[in-house]
Amino acid sequence: MAPKKLLVNIFTHNRPQYFANTLMSLYAQSFRDFDILIVDDASTIPVDSIDFVRKVLFRFKQEGIGVEVVRSTVKMGIATNRSIILPELKKYKYVFDLNDDHYLDVDCIANMMDMFDNEDVCVVGSATPNFSDPNNKVFVNIPDKFELPCFSVKDDALKIHRYCDHIFMKPETKDPIIMGLVVDHASQFIYMPEYLNELPKDYSVLGYTEETDLCLRCKFNSGKKIIFCSHAVNWHMQAPVGGVRDEDNFKNWEALKQSDWDLFLSNWEGRLKK
Repeated sequence: MAPKKLLVNIFTHNRPQYFANTLMSLYAQSFRDFDILIVDDASTIPVDSIDFVRKVLFRFKQEGIGVEVVRSTVKMGIATNRSIILPELKKYKYVFDLNDDHYLDVDCIANMMDMFDNEDVCVVGSATPNFSDPNNKVFVNIPDKFELPCFSVKDDALKIHRYCDHIFMKPETKDPIIMGLVVDHASQFIYMPEYLNELPKDYSVLGYTEETDLCLRCKFNSGKKIIFCSHAVNWHMQAPVGGVRDEDNFKNWEALKQSDWDLFLSNWEGRLKK
C-alpha cells in the first residue's frame, strides 16, 4: 500500500489512558489521508498489548489507515527515537509529530494542512493550550494574550522565548485569528521530512530543545517559513505521569535541560547570530 499524504508519528511512554484519548481524537479528524506510526519508548507494558488501544487501532485499520508500532527496549526519548526512524519518516511528504497527552479538535490537522497548500512553509505548528487535571479537578487555561516567539541575543547569550503554544485571540471577540503567524519555532507541528538529512541523537529524554532544533533544520535547509496555525487547536492534557515526567528524570531535570541547551548552542548559536 502506497504511503498516504501524511504520517502521524506518536511517541508514547507509560501513558496508556492519555494515549487512548489522543488516539480517539485522531480517529475523529476530518482530515483522513494519513498513516500512523507509534513509537513505544520502552513502556512497562507494551502499548499495543493494551486491549482498548488494540481496539482503536483495529478501527483505524478497518478504514484503510495504515498503523505500525515500533518499540524500543531502553528509554531513549523522542529525539533519539526520531533519528532512528528518520528513513521511515522520509517516505512521506508530511509528518505530524504528536505526543501521547494531546487531544486534537476535529479540524486540527485539516487546518494545519491547509497552511501547506496556501503558504510557502516547511513547518506548521498547532495551538496547544493547557488542559490539566490536578487533584481530579479539570480546568482549562486559555490565555487572552499571544506573544510571538523569538530568538534574542543579549550580552552574548542566546535565549529562546517559548510563547507559540497559545491561541491568538481577537481581543474584541475572543475569536481565534484565522491566519498563519510567522514564528521562529513551533511545537506539536507538521513538517516536511525531505529537508532533514540527519537528526541529532544526543538530546536527553527530556528533549528540552529538540523541537526547536528540528524546526530550524527544516527552515535552514529549505529556506521556507515556520508558521503557527492559531486555529489548529491541539489541547495539551499535561499528563502528570509517564513521558519525560518519570521520577528519575525529575531528579535530574535541571542537569538534563542544561545538557540539552549546551547541545543546542553547539549546533545553532553561530548560525542564529548571523
